[in-house]
Order: sequence, then C-alpha cells, then structure tokens
Amino acid sequence: MDLKMSFIYLFSLMVIISWTGTLSQKLPLAPQEVVVSRSSWKTIRITWNEPKVPVSGYRIFYSAFDIANLDRWQSIDIGPHRVAEITGLEKMAYAIRVAAKSKDGSFGNASAAVLASEPTLPPEPQEVVVSRSSWKTIRITWNEPKVPVSGYRIFYSLFDFENLDSWQSIDIGPHRVAEITGLEKQSYAIRVAAKSLDGRLGNASAAVLASEPTYSSPSWKPKSRPAQRHSNVTKNEGNDVKLTCGVNGNPKPSIIWYRDGRMFDDQKRSKTTMRKYSLIIKDAQVDDEGDYKCIVKNEYGSLNFTFYVTVEKLTWPLEVEEPQNLTVNEGDDAIFICRPLNDPEATIKWVKRDPINLNRGTGKTSDILENKEMLVLRSVTMRDAGHYSCVVGNYFGLRQVDVWLKVKPTPTSTTTTTNPRKEEENDIKCSTPSCLVQQKDLKDTVTNIVKQLLSTFEKNLSEKVEAKVRETTKKIKDQVDSLMIDNENLRERMKAKDKTIETLEEQVSDNINRVIEAIKLGNYNEQYSIKRNIRILNYPECPNEVLRDEFVNMVNKELKIDVKPDDVQEIHRIPGKEGHTKPVIVKVRNTDLKIKIMRQKGGLKNGIRFHDDITQRYMDLMGRLENSEQFENVWFFNCNVYAKQQNGSTIIFDLFDDIEQKLKTKTK
Repeated sequence: MDLKMSFIYLFSLMVIISWTGTLSQKLPLAPQEVVVSRSSWKTIRITWNEPKVPVSGYRIFYSAFDIANLDRWQSIDIGPHRVAEITGLEKMAYAIRVAAKSKDGSFGNASAAVLASEPTLPPEPQEVVVSRSSWKTIRITWNEPKVPVSGYRIFYSLFDFENLDSWQSIDIGPHRVAEITGLEKQSYAIRVAAKSLDGRLGNASAAVLASEPTYSSPSWKPKSRPAQRHSNVTKNEGNDVKLTCGVNGNPKPSIIWYRDGRMFDDQKRSKTTMRKYSLIIKDAQVDDEGDYKCIVKNEYGSLNFTFYVTVEKLTWPLEVEEPQNLTVNEGDDAIFICRPLNDPEATIKWVKRDPINLNRGTGKTSDILENKEMLVLRSVTMRDAGHYSCVVGNYFGLRQVDVWLKVKPTPTSTTTTTNPRKEEENDIKCSTPSCLVQQKDLKDTVTNIVKQLLSTFEKNLSEKVEAKVRETTKKIKDQVDSLMIDNENLRERMKAKDKTIETLEEQVSDNINRVIEAIKLGNYNEQYSIKRNIRILNYPECPNEVLRDEFVNMVNKELKIDVKPDDVQEIHRIPGKEGHTKPVIVKVRNTDLKIKIMRQKGGLKNGIRFHDDITQRYMDLMGRLENSEQFENVWFFNCNVYAKQQNGSTIIFDLFDDIEQKLKTKTK
C-alpha cells in the first residue's frame, strides 16, 4: 500500500513540475520603437528595439490598410535581427507591425501599426549660381537637398516659359556642379530639379539668368611686368627665371612663347614649365640668356611683350687655390699663393694673425705683389714666423684660408781674436793712396744711399696714402651699404604697399562686379515677377467700369483669342501722366497666354495699345538705345531688350552694356 501511494505521489509531482515549466515560458513582448523609412516607393526599411527575452526571430506584417485582424495582413519571417526590408511594393502608403517569435516558435503580441508613407519628392535645389566664362559655356552650382537624390535635371531656355516641357534639359548624376556647352551668344534662363531615388523629379528651382558675357580684347593686368614695361630680367646661375604675361580678356586669351625669334619648345629644355600665362625656367644657366617674347590673343585682338633675360655666372661659393704651409731658413724668401678660381674679380687681402701686422712692416723686406695672389716675404727673420690668413671676397661673401710659416734660425758663427798690432799695420797700409776712396766711387755711393732713402720715403708715403685711401674708401663703402640697406627696406615697404593696393583694387573690382550682378539679379527677379503682366495704354476710363469683363470681351472679339475671366488673375489701373488716360495693368494666367495675346495685338482698335510691363531699368536701357539713333527699332520681349541695326541684324542688350563697345564687338 505504501509503495502504491509513493508511486502516485511521484507521478503527481512530475505533472506539477511540467505544468509549472510551461507557465514559466512567457511569450515575448511586442517590439518597441519601430521605425520605418522609405527611400523609394518600392522599398520599406524597418528597425526596432529587441525584447529583453531571448527570441528566435521576427514576423513583419504589412498591409495597405490598417486591418485589426493580422490574418489578413501580408507578412515575412526573418531571423533574430533588428532590421528588415520589404521590397516590390506599390505606390501607396503601408501600415507596418512587428511580432517577436519565442524559442519554441510561438509569436508574441505585434507592435502598434506604424505608417510608411509614400516617399515625398525632393525639394527644389537652393542657391543656384551660374557663371559664364565664355558665351559657349554656362557653369551651374547649387546646394543639394537634405534628402537622398539619384541625380538632377538642368533646364535651360532663351525664354522663361512656365511650362518646363518647352525648355531644353540635360540629366546628370548626384553631383552639385553642371556645365552646359554649345550655347549661342544670348542670355539663358536656368532651372534645376532634383530626382528622387526612384527617378521622380521634384520641383524645379526659380529661374536664374545667365547673362551674355561681356567680350573684350586682351589687356595687361595693371601690376604685371608688361603693363609696367619691366623688360629686363637678371638672375644668377642656378636660380629659377619666371616670366609672366598677366593678361585680362574675354574669351580667355591664348599664349605663345618665342625665344630669339623662334617658337619656344619646352620639350627641348628639361626643367621648363609653362603654367597659365607664365614660363618658368628652372636652374637657369648662362646658355638660357636671350629674348623671350609672349604673344597673347583672342578673337578680339592680340598683345605681345619681350623679356630680355640675363643669367650671371655663379661666383659663390668661392673656389680658391689654397696656399701651403712653409718651413724656410732664416734669411730666405717665403712665397705663399692664394688664387680665386671661379671669380677673377674677387678681392684678396693677407693678414698676419699676431700683434705685428703685415702692413706695418717688420723691419725687413715684406712685399705684397700687385695682383695680391702672392705674398712674398724677403729675407725672413724669426719675427716673420707665425699664422697668416688669406681673405678672399666678392659680392656674395668672404672666404678665409689659413696658413703657417715656420722659420729655422741660422747657426751661430765662430769668433776669432784679432791682433791689435796687425790692425795697426793694416791701418798704416790703408793710408796709402791705393786705399783712399776715389771721388767717383764716393759720388756713386752717396747717390745710391740717396736713392735708397728716397725709395724708402716714397714707399712709406705710398703706404700712408694707401692706408688713408683704404680708410676713406671703407667709410664710403659703409655709407653706401647703409644706403643700400635703407633703399632695400624702402623697396620692400613699397612692394608691400603695392600689394596692399593691388588687393584693395581687386576687392573694389570684385565688389563692383558683385553690385552689378546683384542689380542684374534684382532687376531680373522684378521683371520675372511681372513677366505675365500686360500694360494697356489709351483704354477709355468709365465710371463703375468692370475691367476684367471688358478686357476678356475685347480680346475675344478683336484678337480672336479664347480667354475666360479665370485667365485674368489681376487687373487694375495705375497712376499715369496728369491729363492722360490712366494705364491698365493685366496679369494673365501664364506666359504662353501672354505671348499669344501679344502676337495678335495688331488687331486692337480705337488706338488701344498693348505693351510688356517692364522694369524702370529696362525702360532706361531702351531709352539709351533709342537716343543713340543707330537702330531702326528697339523692343522688349520675354525679359530681354532687342535692337535692330540698319543692316537688319538684331542684338540683345544687357543693363550695363556699353552700346558703342557692343556694336564694335558685333562688327568684328
């Protein structure tokens, strides 16, 4: 009985443990912070935070409608990742829900539905900037939108139509720079639209005007060597020679270099660079001397300038034939040679490095030869021994060469005793007439002594004069060197001021150009805002007039154009000249309708006239053209002013065009 009860107890315990384990396996909670993104309408990317319990995977539910019953949703199963992508979708919004799968394959609750909207189109590019270096090419830059794009479409047209289908266009990749080439000599309107990742175009930017560039023949830059007529160029051997023909002109001038009348070929000389308007000769040698001419030209003219290049042979560092140390006997001559090898014009000075200087003499014959390359010491004594320096110098610096002289003393001679009696005998013997000095010999002796005295005096006087000349020359040289340093400082200061003035001139020129461009852009934007306006003159004034209906009836009947009241956005009278009928301003629905009306304006009756509503600046430009009396007709059309010449050719003028210069340019 006890055994049976034990078995029943053990079985019950196992059932309880199994039931408790099943309860302990809770289902995972719904994933939190589900985020969806949609770069194109075909793909949705989903991320979420994983539950805090282990999971074996996830099921992604998606539906075009947020239906409560998940059985009617489409779904995909993925592994234990926190990222999923759904592809092959349609162009509509989708609801997304995510459910986690437990280790035993059971699904927990799904997350709340998150809407993946249909992707929006990229916004229009901002800060579109155009530049035009020549009439054939326009360069466009802009700021990219803050959403991913697959590329851009650049629209360009001679006329600013609202309908982009009438514009020419080019497609480019996801860059922020584009160039349009092969254009005509006219102004162009430019617009830019971004493409979404699925290839759809967003809104185009506002039109920006790329004006016709101003053309000019070449002219030297004010601070360039050609402008200042600085034609002589002198460099030391081994330095670089840079010749620059700084030039302005539009189109950009080309340049050709000639040397001594022949076209310069940089391939025949190594270390030569042609960069923009500069010719750079590196490591110049004497053989590079000559006349170098630059010729710059464009289709409107040409200029030339010749540089005269001199290359001076390098004389530094100085190469010297150095003297050798000497050992001589007392009474012999000592000769040192110190010769400059690469600069024959170098100066040479010998200096004895002890308290007794060579120039003061030592009581013995010590000569410096005229060429100073040789130091000759005659009949040297022990006092001549020592340290000597040869100092060689030129314009670039000094070089010192040291040498030593060693003097061996003469051996002492043996002294003999003289017998006084024999000396008396000799004196007696020399008192005879044969021992007396002849008058002629005495005269020769005195003459020689005087000559020696005069020679010594002349030498001493010459040394004193030379010393005084050297002292005066040194003072003058020091003064000249000081003046040269002051002059160089002044030159550097002048260069710095010239550079500052040049920078200021460039800034002023740049500011003037910016102001001109700002005025042009402001005028263009003003004209753009009224481009659909029509100015009506001589339209009779009536009390209680309904201008909209009267305008529609007049256009329908007299111009035979189907216009509805809705096509007229605004119409009102504006102040006019005193005593005259006030003009009427009409703003129509789009540019195409305005062009159609203006083309048929010849059918108007009763003296009524239709004109473009144009800015005051354009009106001033047309007034200047009419007053010049050089044109048959002047008119405005679609943001441009046209003038017809006597020969029938038509020219487009910009606000700041010089009429005479433009006519000369067109004539060329």
